[in-house]
Parts: sequence; structure tokens; C-alpha cells
Amino acid sequence: MYIYGTLLVQGTADNPVYITSLKDDSVGGDTNNDGSASSPAKGDWANLQIIGNGQLSLDHASVRYGGNPSTYCGNAMICSYASSTTEAVALTINHSTIEESAYDGISLYDGNADQRSTLSVANSIIRNNAGNGVYLSGYLAGSPSIHNSNIYGNGGYGVYNGGYSIVLAENNWWGSDSGPDPYGSGNGINYLTYTCGTPPITCYDFGAYVDVVPWLTSPPSPPTMADEDGDGLPDDWEINGYDANGDGVIDVDLPAMGANAHHKDLFVEMDYMTRASAAYGLAPGSGVISVLQIAFNQAPVSNPDGTTGVHLHAVLDNEVPYDAHLGVDAVGCNSYDWSEFQAVKDSNFNPDQA
Repeated sequence: MYIYGTLLVQGTADNPVYITSLKDDSVGGDTNNDGSASSPAKGDWANLQIIGNGQLSLDHASVRYGGNPSTYCGNAMICSYASSTTEAVALTINHSTIEESAYDGISLYDGNADQRSTLSVANSIIRNNAGNGVYLSGYLAGSPSIHNSNIYGNGGYGVYNGGYSIVLAENNWWGSDSGPDPYGSGNGINYLTYTCGTPPITCYDFGAYVDVVPWLTSPPSPPTMADEDGDGLPDDWEINGYDANGDGVIDVDLPAMGANAHHKDLFVEMDYMTRASAAYGLAPGSGVISVLQIAFNQAPVSNPDGTTGVHLHAVLDNEVPYDAHLGVDAVGCNSYDWSEFQAVKDSNFNPDQA
């Protein structure tokens, strides 16, 4: 897509805008009418190219699976290449996600000092791009800013600055509480090396190009997370899975477990006792679970997909030792002691699924 004028992408927390692959059935349904024969992948489409004095503003948007090579500004999924005295682009990103590009997520270049392009990113996620999360070069106006965002899991640098203005990237989460490389183990930044001292040694200025201090030691919590179907599971989790600790690795694969961002889901983990006289343990049988699922499917609640009901997902998990008197004495006459039940739960329940 070529942007010569102004493109305002204005979603909301409840109704974000998706710019994605034709094969991405998680939003908009089976657009290419091939069922499950195809899946989205990095590079399925080219990019959003900001040209001339173009302006792009993303608010509550998700841009993903792009980055196919183009002839104008390389392989980045969002890019610009301003070279003349009449060209200066503006890119503003807020409450948005830039992910799964086949190369850089964002790349801006301004080759003329007289007309300087601008970049502002806040409250957003830049992750899992095969190249750099953000790549900047040339003459950018003032100091490009990236704040209160999650930058992690990118194959190259989280932020690479080859321009003439320092990037202000404070108060971001880089995938590690130790901060970005070279400060810590998070998604890195580029930095200055030079010779100093007598005898000469190699010295480093970590903040010469990208100012990241202070950084966040845990992912920032968005003010709101879109939940189209109102089931308490954010759309991002139901579409991409839940990354509990912000390290770029999905800890709870909700899509694989059957989650649907357009239909209410309820996941129930079932740990169950086992004893010698019960050959298959004391787990609820498939017939019992089926009756429960039918009941929830008949619930008189509406869904964005035009149907009613709730999808109940029974997750049969761990067998636990049999205890006929859990929480009570042998004759069951004392008041119930929940601490025994809690101890069993703490030993078997995955806290990431709480």
C-alpha cells in the first residue's frame, strides 16, 4: 500500500483494526475460502509505504505477516524512504502491535537534513519480526520516541539507530528485567565503540544511539485490552496465545486449545483423584463433559459471530492421590479446612492458566 497523503487507522480497544494476511482466518473468517488448507506466514504481503510527505497514524491496530520485498523501501512491513528536500514523512503508533514481519517491523530513512521525518511510538508491542523491530537511518526530526511499549522476540535488534538523532526509548520492556542487550539479555540496541585511554583500549557508549534508561522490569499493562466477545480473555491471547512473562514465548496456547476471539470461551482445568478400584481414575467421563458443554452452548448470551452460547473447554490434566477425607476428619464432622484443597491445587495447577 502506498501512502502519499494521510492514512488514519483508528480502531478502539473493543474494535481494533487488523492489517494482515489473506490467509489469517483468526480475524475476518476464511477470507480466501480454503478452509484450513493455508496458514498465515511472515512475508504474505509487502508493506505500508509512506511516500513523499505522507503521514500514517495507527491507533488500536495490529499489523502482521507482511515484509515481502518491495522496490521502494526494502523489506520492512512499515517503511519510508524520504530523500528529497520536499519529502518528510510522519509515523505515529499508539496502542498497536507490529509483529511477524519477514524482515524489519518498522524502517524509516530520511536522506535530507532540510526536511526531517518524525516517529512516535507509545503503548504498543513490537515483537517477533524476523529482522529488527525498528530500524532508523538518516535525518529524523528532533529525537524519535518509543515509550511504554513491549519490544521483544525480534530476530535482529529491538531498535537499531543509524541516524543522526538519538532515539528516546525509555520505559520500555525488552523481554528481560535486566534490560536490552548490551545492558542485559533482552532484545538489543546498537551502541558506539571507540578507542580510548593510554595504552589504547576499546571503550563503549551504550547510550550513544538509543537511550533506554530507565527500562521496565516487567511488561507494561495496557490500560485496556480488546475483548470483542466479552469472555474475559483478550483477543490478543485468543488469537496469538498468552505470553505470561513477556519473554516472547507463548506459555498458554489458547488457539490450539480451541479459543475463538469471536465467541465466548470458558476453560476449566480438571485435576482428579485416582484410586486402585477406579481403573480410569475419577475423572469426569466424556458423557458428563458433553452434557455440560451442551448446557453452556445453550446459554442465552450473544456472540460477535452471530451465535449464542458459551464454548466450554474441559482441560483434563493431572491425577492426584486419592483422599477420602480431604479437608475433613475421618467421620467428616469438623468444619471444612480449605488449606488441604489449596495445597493440592498449588501442587498441580499451572499458575500461567490462573
